[in-house]
Amino acid sequence: MEFDKRHEIEKLKMEIDDIELKEKQLRDELERLSAKKTELLRQIAEKSDEKYEQDMLELVYQQRKNLK
Repeated sequence: MEFDKRHEIEKLKMEIDDIELKEKQLRDELERLSAKKTELLRQIAEKSDEKYEQDMLELVYQQRKNLK
Protein backbone atom coordinates (compact mmCIF):
# COMPACT_ATOMS: atom_id res chain seq x y z
CA MET A 1 0.00 0.00 0.00
CA GLU A 2 2.83 2.38 0.83
CA PHE A 3 4.33 1.74 -2.59
CA ASP A 4 1.04 2.59 -4.29
CA LYS A 5 0.84 5.91 -2.44
CA ARG A 6 4.40 6.82 -3.38
CA HIS A 7 3.78 5.81 -6.97
CA GLU A 8 0.61 7.94 -7.08
CA ILE A 9 2.48 10.90 -5.55
CA GLU A 10 5.22 10.58 -8.18
CA LYS A 11 2.61 10.49 -10.94
CA LEU A 12 1.01 13.62 -9.55
CA LYS A 13 4.38 15.37 -9.32
CA MET A 14 5.11 14.47 -12.94
CA GLU A 15 1.73 15.84 -13.95
CA ILE A 16 2.48 19.09 -12.09
CA ASP A 17 5.83 19.33 -13.88
CA ASP A 18 4.07 18.90 -17.24
CA ILE A 19 1.54 21.59 -16.36
CA GLU A 20 4.26 23.99 -15.23
CA LEU A 21 6.15 23.44 -18.49
CA LYS A 22 3.00 24.13 -20.51
CA GLU A 23 2.33 27.25 -18.43
CA LYS A 24 5.84 28.53 -19.18
CA GLN A 25 5.45 27.81 -22.88
CA LEU A 26 2.12 29.64 -22.95
CA ARG A 27 3.56 32.63 -21.06
CA ASP A 28 6.43 32.77 -23.55
CA GLU A 29 4.00 32.59 -26.47
CA LEU A 30 1.79 35.26 -24.92
CA GLU A 31 4.80 37.52 -24.44
CA ARG A 32 5.83 36.99 -28.07
CA LEU A 33 2.31 37.73 -29.31
CA SER A 34 2.05 40.81 -27.11
CA ALA A 35 5.32 42.17 -28.51
CA LYS A 36 4.13 41.51 -32.07
CA LYS A 37 0.80 43.22 -31.36
CA THR A 38 2.62 46.25 -29.95
CA GLU A 39 4.80 46.45 -33.05
CA LEU A 40 1.80 46.17 -35.38
CA LEU A 41 -0.06 48.89 -33.48
CA ARG A 42 3.03 51.10 -33.74
CA GLN A 43 3.15 50.51 -37.50
CA ILE A 44 -0.55 51.33 -37.83
CA ALA A 45 -0.12 54.54 -35.86
CA GLU A 46 2.89 55.50 -37.97
CA LYS A 47 1.07 54.83 -41.23
CA SER A 48 -2.06 56.60 -39.98
CA ASP A 49 0.01 59.70 -39.21
CA GLU A 50 1.59 59.52 -42.66
CA LYS A 51 -1.83 59.08 -44.30
CA TYR A 52 -3.23 62.06 -42.37
CA GLU A 53 -0.29 64.23 -43.41
CA GLN A 54 -0.64 63.08 -47.01
CA ASP A 55 -4.38 63.83 -46.99
CA MET A 56 -3.80 67.29 -45.53
CA LEU A 57 -1.14 68.10 -48.13
CA GLU A 58 -3.45 66.93 -50.88
CA LEU A 59 -6.27 69.07 -49.47
CA VAL A 60 -4.03 72.15 -49.35
CA TYR A 61 -2.87 71.44 -52.90
CA GLN A 62 -6.47 71.14 -54.11
CA GLN A 63 -7.45 74.36 -52.33
CA ARG A 64 -4.54 76.25 -53.88
CA LYS A 65 -5.32 74.79 -57.28
CA ASN A 66 -8.95 75.96 -56.99
CA LEU A 67 -7.87 79.48 -55.99
CA LYS A 68 -5.92 80.00 -59.23
